[in-house]
Order: sequence, then C-alpha cells, then structure tokens
Amino acid sequence: MANREITLDEALSLIYSQVNALGGEVVPLSQCLNRVLAKPVHAPFDIPLFNKSAMDGYACRYSDADNPLKMIDFVPAGKTTALIVNVGTCVKIMTGAPIPNGADHVVMKEHVAIDGEMVQVTKHSPNHNICFQGEDIKIGELLLPKGTLLKSQHVAMLAGFGLADVEVIKKPVIAVVSTGDELVEPGKALNAGQIYNSNGYQLSAQAMELGLEVMNVGILPDDFETLEHKVDELSHLCQLIILSGGVSVGDLDFIPQVVDKLGFKTKFTILKMKPGKHTLFAKKDGCIILGLPGNPVSGFVQFHLIGRAIIGRMMGCNMELPRHRIVLSHSLVRKKDDRLEFVPALFNEGALELLPYHGSANIQAFSRANALLEWPVGISKYESNQMVYARLL
Repeated sequence: MANREITLDEALSLIYSQVNALGGEVVPLSQCLNRVLAKPVHAPFDIPLFNKSAMDGYACRYSDADNPLKMIDFVPAGKTTALIVNVGTCVKIMTGAPIPNGADHVVMKEHVAIDGEMVQVTKHSPNHNICFQGEDIKIGELLLPKGTLLKSQHVAMLAGFGLADVEVIKKPVIAVVSTGDELVEPGKALNAGQIYNSNGYQLSAQAMELGLEVMNVGILPDDFETLEHKVDELSHLCQLIILSGGVSVGDLDFIPQVVDKLGFKTKFTILKMKPGKHTLFAKKDGCIILGLPGNPVSGFVQFHLIGRAIIGRMMGCNMELPRHRIVLSHSLVRKKDDRLEFVPALFNEGALELLPYHGSANIQAFSRANALLEWPVGISKYESNQMVYARLL
C-alpha cells in the first residue's frame, strides 16, 4: 500500500483515519487565540443579563409619556436605582443601564424638553428603546461548538461571559528537519554546488502561521546513522516531525528506510500529483512523520495540502485550504494532463491569473502568489473566463 501511487483524496482519507486530536488542556483566556476548543461552551447566563436601556434618555411608563414627568433619579451604566417609576415620574438613564422597576419605555434625550426637575416629551417613538433580558442569548444556549478555532471575536465573547480559563486542544510539538549535504544555513558562504536551506525556514514559518511553536532542528547530512539517531530522538519529543529532502528513490534518499527501521508504519510515499510526487506519511505510537521533497515549491505546496490536514486533525479542527470557484483571466495550456497539478496564481479583482513558473525549484514564483490553481487530471487546457478551482493562500 505504502509504495502504491495514490491520489490526494486517498492520502487525505488515510490521514483522517490515522490521526486523532490530542488531549485537552486549560489555558488562560489571554492565551487562547488560535487555539481549538476541546469541548463546547454554553452560555452561563442570559445576554443581556437584565433589561437595559438602548440609549441615553429617560425611563418612564409608555402610557404616561404624554404627561409632564418628574425626574426622580439618575442611573448611569453600572448602577441601579431602588426607586420605582410611577405615574408622573421618570428616571434619567444612560445607555446600558438597568431599566428601573415600573418603567417600560425609554425616551431619547433629544426628544424631551427639560424645565428643572420636570421632563416633557416632545416627540414620540413607537420603539421602547429597551434591550430585554435574554433577547440575544439565553442561558444554556450553545455559544461555540467543540472544534472552534478561536479568533478575536470568539475571545471577546468568552470574555463577555466572564470565562477566565478555556479548555482547548493541546498544540502538537513540531520539529522541522532539513536533510542534504548540499545545504548551507543562511548567513554562511556557499561553496561550489551548495544551496541555502530555505526549506527549514519556509516550513517553520508555515507552521508558525497556524499559531504553532516549531523546533527548527536545522540541517542533517545524507547519512543513515545520523538521520536514524536524530529522528529516533525527535520521535520521543514531538507529535509531528516534518522532514525535507531524502524521501525519493535516489542513492542517498534514506528517509524511507530510516522510518521503517525505527518501527514507523508508512502509509504512503507516492502521490499522483505535481509538485510533491514523493511525499511520505508514517505513524508510530503518538508520533507522525511527514517527509517532503527537497524542492522548495514541492514542500510549500505539500505543507498546505497534507501538512495542514495532519495538524488540523491533531488540533481537532479543519485547517485545510478551502477550494473556491474563480474565473480565469486568460487561457492556459499544459503539456501533460496525467496528474493533479497545483501552480502559483494571483487572485486579483475577482479573477485568477497564472504567474510565470518554471517548476518545483522556482520558489520565487510563489513569493508573488496568493492562490494555488488546481489543475485536475485529464484537463490540458483552460479557456479565458472559464471557472476553475483554486485555493487561496
């Protein structure tokens, strides 16, 4: 099974069946941004919590609003009054303040004339200008379901209900490892035949964009024993190891053999797609290995398609890039249509434009891209203004 060429959909199905959400942990509200709820959150009380004024004005009886009213108290937000609004009386009230007992109407302050303690309504409105208890949310109502990826608006809601701590799914501990004797860290001089290690920083950044902390291990040589020792060590520390390079079928591509020797069960190594044909997914106990090709574009694309799916499953939510139907701004032709292909594109003013692209080492093309054009098997040509599928980055 592992050596059989499979489709992207088949690969994702295997991931869904093999990867489970990590356990929960309680974190302070201030640290829950971009975390995933481990259990649903229900409203502990009504919102509004009490009948409150929708504006600055005067609380009175609606049936009494035509008569002169004596102002008997002033209630700002955060305060209450023990006085009862009876016939011929009103209370000056601010937005958000509780409606006094006896009142059923708030007159806007712009619609009254004031003479000392006396208030006369000058303009009537059919609106009572009251926000009633529970009209927004009832006690016990579902606020956020399990699996919600918490954003700023969710944090505001949780704070509004006084929740100082939130139970969320644990973050996976992720290690990123670059392999290859040809690699050199940025900042150092290159010798003949060497290239800089862009993959380690790219993959780490992609994971950090999801709000995760990453252990960037750096560069490991194309040496079986070194790779075996380091991967074994990391497997006891991490839930996800992302390896770049060494996953193909070359003489120095040791990752598949290392993974097997360490007792990992490899689920797939070959995808029927481009870029990223040689992508490895393996599992052992609580650790997942994602082996990506050394070409930077292949790694970039496969992280978005495969890596995000794995991380999303670990965190208990869907982190895959959604597919969108977008109109193509110009016609396109490709030579081979035997593989699902993803190419860099620019989504601008409602249309998709293919960017100049020269293969899976051409990371510069992706520096301008904000979308991946999806080119299915069997389609070699697109016409201008045709609808296509794309995934926005």
